[in-house]
Amino acid sequence: MPIKHPFVSPKADGGDETLLQPSSWNADHVVDVVAPTGLTGATAASRYVGGTASGAPASGTFAIGDFVIDRTGKIYICITAGSPGEWKAVSGGSPAGAVYAYLSFR
Repeated sequence: MPIKHPFVSPKADGGDETLLQPSSWNADHVVDVVAPTGLTGATAASRYVGGTASGAPASGTFAIGDFVIDRTGKIYICITAGSPGEWKAVSGGSPAGAVYAYLSFR
């Protein structure tokens, strides 16, 4: 993902190539994004993308692994990317077969 500084130096590069040059500052910078990981084996990215009044999102564009929490406390995970994608409820259903997730915020 290229990043450009809002400041552009009007100075010309100097003759000493061992020094940082204005052209280096003005150039687009590439940032390597690393998926956040937790425990060993947890290598896929996921994002908390907000909440809904009730149910999975009905609009917007989402990626696999995105999750939302609705106002009733149900958690939904995006299992197919898209607009709005396909969502699976993973908590708050009937006790038979439901997965309950407990989140801890510090």
